[in-house]
Amino acid sequence: MIDVHTHVLPGVDDGATDAAESVEMARLASADGVRVMVATPHIREDFDVPIGEIAGRVASLNGELDREGIPLRVVPGGEVAVTKLELLDDADLSRVSLGGESRHLLVETPYGSVPSSFDEALFRLALRGFTALIAHPERSATFQRRPERVARMVERGALVQVTASALSGGWDQRAEEYSWRLLEDGLVHVLASDVHHAGGSRASLAEARELLAERELGELAEWLTAEAPARLLDGRPLGEPPAAPPRRQARGLRRLWRRGS
Repeated sequence: MIDVHTHVLPGVDDGATDAAESVEMARLASADGVRVMVATPHIREDFDVPIGEIAGRVASLNGELDREGIPLRVVPGGEVAVTKLELLDDADLSRVSLGGESRHLLVETPYGSVPSSFDEALFRLALRGFTALIAHPERSATFQRRPERVARMVERGALVQVTASALSGGWDQRAEEYSWRLLEDGLVHVLASDVHHAGGSRASLAEARELLAERELGELAEWLTAEAPARLLDGRPLGEPPAAPPRRQARGLRRLWRRGS
């Protein structure tokens, strides 16, 4: 599996506090079946993350993992606040893209009210040649009340990342229900952990895959945690998912995934 949303880079945001914790996070992820973690530190006003140093810090962490014999690779990225998008030039956006050299950018959903300027900012980002991967929209009360906004952004080219723990009710019931609705409507392109610390109660990607398998969506689980993330990192078109959710599939999934074929 490939985890495209993690806070595994030590000492830069509210994620891993030091290299030892980063190594433990990678060890646990590897044991779960993850082979690649994208380090996506918060790029926003309350954290002073040195964008130019991310790649070097990732290389240093990979050296630690090699010494520990952990068969997992970390690649650069960032979780960018929408308020930072227009303040960063294209070179810096590329540095915090998935893998550090793609055109796919993880954009954080605000935790409070989501203004209409969020949708407009993603459209302007697309005009610059970058595709937004919207991080954890299922947690947003705004999107829960107005799900058509997420559908509209996907129709305009955005992609969606849902957090594994939301599927199991790890946030709250509304987030759980909305995450499943997003899946059923074909509006989810990848699952990720958004892991911040070693251990804890958040569901892993492996646990999310089990939940999907229980609903006879094992092939889709493989797609959302392995194939689609790999395609995003490689810059390949997403194409069609291998299986459709059981409800609303004619209304949502094929139309929205065809854009990536």
